[in-house]
Amino acid sequence: MIAKITQKEFTEIVRDGRYRWMASIIFVLLTVSILTGWHHYANVSREHKLAQEAQRNLWLGQGEKNPHS
Repeated sequence: MIAKITQKEFTEIVRDGRYRWMASIIFVLLTVSILTGWHHYANVSREHKLAQEAQRNLWLGQGEKNPHS
């Protein structure tokens, strides 16, 4: 009995046009969110790599120092 009611409700939801519009909008928003996040991650990763290289070059270019100073 519960399975038939669930099947009927699911069928009505799928047939309703509002469900398709809502699913489409959610899919578009999810896709945009994923692409924006990936782009942000790539930018942060690139900046992190550049900062590491700059600090490494600064470390290597500091010259010789007395370890006891």
